[in-house]
Amino acid sequence: MRSMEEFNLVTCPLNRSTLIEASAGTGKTHAITGLYLRFLLEEQLSVGQILVVSFTKASTAELVERVSKTLRTALAALTALEEPKDPLYQNWWPKRVEHKLRLQLALQSLDEARIFTIHGFCQRVLNQYAFESGQAFENRLIEDPAPLIEEVSADFWAIRSRELSWVQLEVLIAKNLGPSGLAKVFGKYTGRLEIEVLAPPYPAGELSLAQAQALFEQMVDWWEKDRAKLVELISGPGLKKGSYSEKALAACPEEMDDFLGSPLSGSKPFDRFKLFTTNWLAQQTKNNFTPPTHPFFDLAQSLLEELEIQALRTDQWLAAFLADFLIEAKTRMAAKKQLQKSQFFDDQLIELDKALSGPNGERLKFQIGQEYKAALIDEFQDTDPLQYRIFKGLFGAGALFLIGDPKQSIYAFRGADIFAYQLAQKETKGRYTMGVNWRSDPGLLTALNHLWQKHRSPFWYGFVEYSPVRPRPEAQDQMEGAAVQVYLLEQDGSLPAHGNNKTKTKINTAWARTEIPRLLASQIKQLLQSSKLGGQSLAPQDIAVLVRKNSQGEEVKAALDQQGIPNLFLGRQLLFQTEEAYDLARLLYALLNPEDARALRSALASVFFGFDAQGLETLLKDPGHLARWQAYFDHWQNEWHSKGLLMMATQLADQIEMAKGLLAKQGGQRIWSNWQQLIQSLGNGEPAAQLQLLKDRLAGNGGEKEELWADQDQRSVTIVTVHKAKGLEYPVVFCPYLWEGKSPKKPTNPIYHKKGQLVFDLHPDADNSLYEEEEFAESLRLMYVALTRAKHQVHLYFGPIGDWETSPLAWALSPCSDDREGGPYEKQKSWLKDWDSKTIKARVEELGLESGGALEIKEGAPKNYSSPPPNMPAAISPWKYKPGPNRAWRISSYSGLAQTAHQPEELGKDRDPAPLLAAVPTNLEVSLALAQFPKGAKAGLFFHDLLEHWSWSGDPKPWVQTQLTQHQFDRERWQEPLTQWLAELPKVDLGGFGMGDWGPKDQWAELEFIYPVKSLTADRLANFFAKVPGYEAYGAQLKTLGFATLTGYLKGFVDLVFRFQGRYYLADYKSNHLGNQAVLYREEALNEVMGSSHYHLQSWVYAWALHQHLSRRLPDYSYKTHFGGVYYLFLRAMEPGSQAGVHWRRPEESDLLTFGSLLGGH
Repeated sequence: MRSMEEFNLVTCPLNRSTLIEASAGTGKTHAITGLYLRFLLEEQLSVGQILVVSFTKASTAELVERVSKTLRTALAALTALEEPKDPLYQNWWPKRVEHKLRLQLALQSLDEARIFTIHGFCQRVLNQYAFESGQAFENRLIEDPAPLIEEVSADFWAIRSRELSWVQLEVLIAKNLGPSGLAKVFGKYTGRLEIEVLAPPYPAGELSLAQAQALFEQMVDWWEKDRAKLVELISGPGLKKGSYSEKALAACPEEMDDFLGSPLSGSKPFDRFKLFTTNWLAQQTKNNFTPPTHPFFDLAQSLLEELEIQALRTDQWLAAFLADFLIEAKTRMAAKKQLQKSQFFDDQLIELDKALSGPNGERLKFQIGQEYKAALIDEFQDTDPLQYRIFKGLFGAGALFLIGDPKQSIYAFRGADIFAYQLAQKETKGRYTMGVNWRSDPGLLTALNHLWQKHRSPFWYGFVEYSPVRPRPEAQDQMEGAAVQVYLLEQDGSLPAHGNNKTKTKINTAWARTEIPRLLASQIKQLLQSSKLGGQSLAPQDIAVLVRKNSQGEEVKAALDQQGIPNLFLGRQLLFQTEEAYDLARLLYALLNPEDARALRSALASVFFGFDAQGLETLLKDPGHLARWQAYFDHWQNEWHSKGLLMMATQLADQIEMAKGLLAKQGGQRIWSNWQQLIQSLGNGEPAAQLQLLKDRLAGNGGEKEELWADQDQRSVTIVTVHKAKGLEYPVVFCPYLWEGKSPKKPTNPIYHKKGQLVFDLHPDADNSLYEEEEFAESLRLMYVALTRAKHQVHLYFGPIGDWETSPLAWALSPCSDDREGGPYEKQKSWLKDWDSKTIKARVEELGLESGGALEIKEGAPKNYSSPPPNMPAAISPWKYKPGPNRAWRISSYSGLAQTAHQPEELGKDRDPAPLLAAVPTNLEVSLALAQFPKGAKAGLFFHDLLEHWSWSGDPKPWVQTQLTQHQFDRERWQEPLTQWLAELPKVDLGGFGMGDWGPKDQWAELEFIYPVKSLTADRLANFFAKVPGYEAYGAQLKTLGFATLTGYLKGFVDLVFRFQGRYYLADYKSNHLGNQAVLYREEALNEVMGSSHYHLQSWVYAWALHQHLSRRLPDYSYKTHFGGVYYLFLRAMEPGSQAGVHWRRPEESDLLTFGSLLGGH
């Protein structure tokens, strides 16, 4: 392999393919922005000719900001009066006038900079050169492939499961390979590009347990007949007591009872089944004794062998079945995406790669090459062969810079392929390393250099090298003590021993997982009390604890909480799996049902209100206190309905001083952040719908799995996984789990590289050595990332704990000669089999001497160690309700006004009151077709969606079927009646015309409006309507409204606005059930409903909105000419030949103008 030169930003050649290895902390982004400057000024390229690619939106956004900052810094340097000291700027000083103009132009045109994610770049190229690439213009990007993966897997299961035998189905079910299990396998497969499936062919013949079943049934007969004799035979003195111990002999008869008493499956029998087999009995018979014999033992031997044969055949069949599934699912997925005209992000990479190698490929390369004259690829270690092939094909012959660090390639689960980096090492013309670390103190770099630089293969693969780095000029250690402190746990007999370690030289793994987080918490507490950083006391926010898994993070968090140390865990915690999400569901339910005392008590017990057990008990014993809280909940319910969830939640939190109470509590910052995120995640909508959305998300239905916001609490110890910590830095880093190793075990369907090809190996007897190598090598790279996050100090925990020999830190400490056989785990166990606490201690001390004291050993656990006592935070008193000011200014709606009526019903919504004309005999008219359609708000949503999105042409049956399914109504019961009703609805007489008499261009659904109002009160509305002819009685009903004076805005949505013969009409759909006969939906009945439900008010609010809209949009607008009126359509009664259910009014122009003046006039 070619050796690496040290990278020099000033002198590095620009016009060739170059690979730059940027070790942690060496200024990768500075190198990228510096090269960007050189291309701008030395090669005289524009910002639109320099391509910069990174692999995440966050890193891309950072690059945009850093490029902008670099341009400004360079411009300031070249504008200064004196020549700058930076060698880069000194090169440009002689032509500074010219360069200043270019920098100014670059800053002015920075919005044209080509800084993309890899997918963003591919999308732009495919769209910009659609003809050459063959890309369809209308393709839609799908961000989350999971729903389509699940759909394809379910389709496959629905078809293939019908063709399988019961034995095959049982195999799939036992392996959890139903639709959801198959979706997981397919997701694993589709997440990797250019992957090959390895699988055996189907075994000859069918899977069958017939022969095994025959043997099983004979065993049952013999067992029932000779059970006591058989137990006596295996209990004889001639059998070795190691296998036939008293414990085994006591248990195995009952285990055989259970086995023979259950239906036979293809699974392996219980472990002690072999005690009844002929071969095992012969092996375990003592010398000079004859093995016991019995037909049952022969049958058991035959059954065991038959089941083993069938197990091999089953595994082979399963592998072949999964291979079939993956191929067919991939084909189905492609067909569905083509039908839907959609793509996943990775499809863009595939399409561009195809286009570059297709018939128009050379032309496409030429055109892209004309646009981009240089390419800088950031985080190159996270690429894959396909992406590298794209970059090489487009820019490999010119100015291509690949910047990354193979030691930090830790995202294989996302598709990152370190072997693409190896390929680039061979094919690029220039190869450099960056030698100065700008992050860490000299002592820390010395210790880490000694840990890796003398190792023969520090990262397993030879092509991943370690180049020592030196500290920045004039750097000094900022903390007292060694830069790397190893807390060594020694097994001197006082600590629990590892279970499989006969010599008792190892420490029990379960004990270490419990106690190391506690030891860490105590040591962090001591560090905070005694250590200084730059002359200041060390603070919690200066410390980070890095873990590999979320479960480890939870263990550390619990230990820090126990010691009262503020902390923040940044693991992958899902918002709707938090306790706060469940507490919010209880709170919202109680707000919608304030009369439910049990719901109210449950809500008050949530973390948001801060009551402890004693406070809750006191509250529950005081009816007056509980009644006051019930009044508060009534008030918040009205606020929720009138102002929305966000405004209500803000007011609630303010009035109970939630933030103040939570932030005074240990962990309260996280709870407060979760509250805010939950409220925002539920968005806008009707209260009942928002609560249902929350319930659905808690059940795991719908929506993406939303992770918690990163908490901005700056006063806490950070707990973070190594994967999340990459790219970050912390003053002090604790790594408590680098001792964790692995026992080699057979993986399920491993993904690894074989002769350069990524494979998905389904063979039941797959060779795991290559997979183990890749897994182990990544663990070494994870350790590198973890240790290099520190700026000043690293604290490690180590010792002979469990399978410590296979840990990444053990590899760094071991001799690692290459004369051993096997994979990494076997090699390490072989090398370190004789090591114990003393050997480890000697090796760490040797490393400390070599580093000049930059690394030292600390006592991991004191003698006679016991768990530290918890330091529990003081109890927090419940925070109190604080009444807020009665703010008149707000945004409201018709529903917000109507819902304040002093009536028990919830007004302003489609509801189902008792029949208004109950005295009408039921036999006067035929029952309406939709009279028995389900009632309530759900029905209202169904009818609105049915009509809002219906095209009013073609066969309505599929549309009705879709809506019934989506809204979960009985399709079999309602499909035909609703289809007929929807087909005939255009024929209903609206007063000389019907809904089929205007075209789609003459109607607008769900029009939103908002307009200002000032000093609006219920009394003013009542006085107005009392004077309007035909509304006198309604004026009295309006006095029941109790909303506070409104100054602000009224907003709403109009179901339908349509134009017919030059006039504009409003229509509002109502699904109210007024009875089963059409007579109950005639004018007099509808008038009563219009008043009692305050639909009259709604119609005038909507009419004023349309009048204002038309007066601004139509140049010759005249109310008399253009305003047609307001329809309220009670849908259940609308049938051809009848005007039942149709209510129409057209306010007098003078009355509507007066109403507008009452609202505010504008």
